[in-house]
This record gives sequence, structure tokens and C-alpha cells, in this order.
Amino acid sequence: MSTSKLKTINFKISLMHCASCASNCERVLKKTPGVASAQVSYASEEAVVTFDPHRTQLEFLSQAVSSLGYTAHLPTSESADSHHAHGHNDLTDLTWLKKQLIVGGILTFILLTGAMLPSAPSFIKDPRTMLLLATPVQFWLGARFYKSSFQAMRQGLTNMDTLIVLGTSVAYFYSLQWFCSKIILCPKVYPTTYISRPPRLLLFLFSLVNT
Repeated sequence: MSTSKLKTINFKISLMHCASCASNCERVLKKTPGVASAQVSYASEEAVVTFDPHRTQLEFLSQAVSSLGYTAHLPTSESADSHHAHGHNDLTDLTWLKKQLIVGGILTFILLTGAMLPSAPSFIKDPRTMLLLATPVQFWLGARFYKSSFQAMRQGLTNMDTLIVLGTSVAYFYSLQWFCSKIILCPKVYPTTYISRPPRLLLFLFSLVNT
């Protein structure tokens, strides 16, 4: 690849929340045809890519990053409009994340009340209620972790979200199958489960990666 034909660009990558995310972005960018080198910094959320414009296009770089569930904010000729659009999208995303955090926090608080306070109302301590409270936290609040994990695995990679999904899913589905089997076999006996653990972990991590 002739160095005289190469072009270097800097662009932001959003939705990364660990060093492994940056490393995975760097790997897929380097695998893109026409890319000579790529460096991605998690701290600055910025990528520096050197590529041959005759062999690849900015769209291909964007697609490579998007394949992992992240968003590449590539430079365009209408930079002012692009900056305004990105700012509007960031504000919309922040509003949605706040709603998720509030709803998830309320559900988890009720769940913990039933799991930890002996004086809590009986209907809150009912495992069926706890299961109903834990399910939206697991799959609605945790949807971004599942999405990021699955997209990374499709590329043969793993990241922090892979560990989060594995840990919380094992606890959730173990509790679900144990609960269902006991209800069917012995309806009057409620089993001890770990159903309150995944929501606590997901809420903590969700608030952590979005601060």
C-alpha cells in the first residue's frame, strides 16, 4: 500500500464504556480493507484511522464500528449540521437513559424491599411479584448489555458486557427454573432464589457506564 495515497482522519465513537470496547473497535477497523492503521482511545472516545481512500470509504469505517453496536461520528462536508444533529441525538439518548434509570431504580427498590425487609407487605415478598419486578430490569434495562454482547460475539470477540450478561443471566434463569419447578411440584413452598441479585447489579452497572 503506497503511503502517498493514504489519508488519516480523526472521529468520535460513542457508546463505548470499557477499554475492551475500544480494543474491539480497533480490531474491526484494522480488518477493514484499505485500512493501514487504526488506534482507538477509550478515554477520549476518539479513533485515528489511516486508510487508502481508493480502496475504502468512510461508510465502510462507520459500518465496521456499527457492527459492534457503537456509533462512529465521521466528519462530513456539512460539519455544522452534523454537529447539531449529533448534539440533538445525544440529548435524546440522555433523556431516554434517565427514564430507564428512574424506572429501573423504582423496580429494584421495591424488589429489595421484599427481599430484605421482614416487615414488607406479603405481596411484595411473594416470589411471583419479585419475578415480575426483576424481568423488565433484566431485559429492558439490560437490553444494551445484551445487544453489545451479542454483536461482539458475532465478530468472534468478547467485552465487559459479555461478563455482565453471563453473570446476570445465569442468576436470573436459575432462579426462574427453580421457581417454576417448585411452584409446579410444591405450590405452597416458595424456593430461595437469587432473583434480586441481577437487578441490583444491572442497575449499578447501568448507572456507572452512563455517568
